[in-house]
Amino acid sequence: HHQKEYSIVNAYNQCLMSVLAYAGGDVDTEGSVTHFFNRQMVDVSALPYKVEKLSATPVVYDVPFSERYTKVEFIDSANVDDVGGNTQLFYVASQCDVVVSWKGTASMTDAMTDATYQPLGLGCDDKALCSGFIHSGKVHKGFWDAFSLVENLTIPSDSITAVFSDVLDLAASKRLFVCGHSLGGALALLHSAQLKEFDPCLYSYGMPRVLTCSAVRELSAITHYRHVNEDDPVPAVPPEKNLDNWFYRCWGPLGYLFSPIELLDFTDSGEVYLHHGKIVHFCKINLVIEWLEERNPSNHVRLRTTLPTKTKLYLVPSLNSETENNLKDAGDIQKRFFQQISEADKAKWFPLNENPTLKDALGFPDHSSLKYARYIGARLAELVAPEKYHFFRDQEQLFEKTLNERTDIVQGIRQRDALFLQMDHQLKQALICTQQDKQGPLALTRYTDNAVRVEEDLP
Repeated sequence: HHQKEYSIVNAYNQCLMSVLAYAGGDVDTEGSVTHFFNRQMVDVSALPYKVEKLSATPVVYDVPFSERYTKVEFIDSANVDDVGGNTQLFYVASQCDVVVSWKGTASMTDAMTDATYQPLGLGCDDKALCSGFIHSGKVHKGFWDAFSLVENLTIPSDSITAVFSDVLDLAASKRLFVCGHSLGGALALLHSAQLKEFDPCLYSYGMPRVLTCSAVRELSAITHYRHVNEDDPVPAVPPEKNLDNWFYRCWGPLGYLFSPIELLDFTDSGEVYLHHGKIVHFCKINLVIEWLEERNPSNHVRLRTTLPTKTKLYLVPSLNSETENNLKDAGDIQKRFFQQISEADKAKWFPLNENPTLKDALGFPDHSSLKYARYIGARLAELVAPEKYHFFRDQEQLFEKTLNERTDIVQGIRQRDALFLQMDHQLKQALICTQQDKQGPLALTRYTDNAVRVEEDLP
């Protein structure tokens, strides 16, 4: 769905394409880019079934053979002797659509060393980098260098046409979708900026910060939904110590969810690395109870602890006006609660994550592209066939039941979690565009008939 509004089908399919970017281009390797599009997508006897190492079925429509993805290009700078580096992407095109997916990989560690945190000025004066498509602010040097490698590459199918020129020509007459996980999300944002006149629909997953605030403001019209899974540390890279500490002082570990409420006031002080796009947070929450303990007849101490009951919610603050208002109210409650509890309780329940090294962040379990894809796929299956799939719904219902029945839950936590649950319940709105599409119901039914693969792969 090429639209400004959030679509969970877009989120799922583009996440699978972000996973697929980690595969190679050998058509005979099951799950590779070319195997997926040139074999699986044209097999009328079965649905696509393998995305890189993930057994997964995307949501797909039937189209005439002439409307299939006829152009499939896998680009790898490492295969070009005089270019080198380690930047990969693929793009595919049909009569109506072009999809671009950038790869994020641990082998790009050199692009994230401390030396390349250096921000490069954007503009076209003597001291700035003249990108031609971003005219203010600054860009992360490591990401810019990785992106710029593609400027010198030609497409494998003819060895003449420049990659960026080819994508630009395709985007001029088709609906444009761009995606990427991790460092691939950073490169996907830069590519979307280059293609902004063609209205890219960008979905990213676990991406780091790329641009400073002036550049983020300049690109605010780009449709971009930025997904963060639980405590994925990569979105905190590159570190902005003052900004991160401010997030934590206000909202604790939920700072990245609430930060857009007051972020512009903070950034008036200068060019700091900020995130672009509207956040989508896969948020794990728990319940905090409190009671008075009598130490002696004249001394009562208020104690708090967390319950083992937890749930994972799919929060899309920008989904509609109700979710936006719920986020604001929950942010106010979280801020008041966090300011009231002791430093010892903060350290116990809400430890401040130190700025991660890249090596540690890329290996963090919450950062896995498979975790993103499996969670989105599971929640999609639950929405389409609630009578059949209960991946997370039973856990959420138990959480809500406990929240409503226990009287010792801290009031601020009770109010905040109730608002979060309301936001999660609104997720069904993100499916309406598919349900109303002519071929949507059949595509969703086919997906849920095969979503058992999601269940088998859930962590």
